[in-house]
Amino acid sequence: MDETAYMRAALKQAEAAARKGEVPVGAVVVKDGVIVARGHNLRESKKDPTAHAEMLAMQRAAKKLGGWRLTGCTLYVTLEPCPMCAGAAINARIERIVYGASDPKAGCCASLYTLPEDARFNHRCQVEGGLLAEQAQTQLRMFFQSRRKKKSTITRRINNMKTIINTEKAPAAIGPYSQATQAQGMVFVSGQLGIDPATGELKDGIRAQTEQSLENVKAILAQAGLSCDDVLKTTVLLADMADFAVVNEIYGQYFTKDCPARACFQVAGLPKGGLVEIECIAAK
Repeated sequence: MDETAYMRAALKQAEAAARKGEVPVGAVVVKDGVIVARGHNLRESKKDPTAHAEMLAMQRAAKKLGGWRLTGCTLYVTLEPCPMCAGAAINARIERIVYGASDPKAGCCASLYTLPEDARFNHRCQVEGGLLAEQAQTQLRMFFQSRRKKKSTITRRINNMKTIINTEKAPAAIGPYSQATQAQGMVFVSGQLGIDPATGELKDGIRAQTEQSLENVKAILAQAGLSCDDVLKTTVLLADMADFAVVNEIYGQYFTKDCPARACFQVAGLPKGGLVEIECIAAK
């Protein structure tokens, strides 16, 4: 087999990675003209940051050859090795590294560093880059284009399913927000202050603000065809946690059936100097 045949074998490994949703990088280890081990990127599948194609190929080669020293072996890989893989090749006593596409962001055989040929190490690897580089670059480009397209399609699908909910029975949102959005049967109510929708002013005191805040939430839920009984989760923001007891008392008057999950936090400040803000998630 010639060198391009070994790199084509690595490209096939990269294709296998892409089919699994992994970044397409493949590698083979060759000794005495024979491929002794293959590997492809499995970082996502294995949940392992070290599961690069080169690392897996070298691990399998060491196991097959019966020792960690891969003396006389050549590592063929579709993408320029990163610092981890270049370092592992040095430690494994790899004789040559042959890669396809350069990696300007992480490559450590030529792009950023030349680790394998650094004379300060006790072992050095010969490095050759650019073998079937165009094919390797095409694999990577097509993979990332496909992933971006898929992400864009999902985003459009979600946006098409989203409905904005507004009602005059609750105060207008402060800033570029909506009072609530509805998507896939879920209603997400933005944080409601104790603002009277009729006057646009904050009510006086924690008790009045809490009651008004919950009335605003109730009005928005009603606009979506829901009620407080349909709330799954609420989040309460307080300017002073000392007010929690009062808020809790009033809260219990609105959520009397199958009380929703709740989180409560003290914050440094609320819009318009409010004392309490309540948001929720609801669903039928």
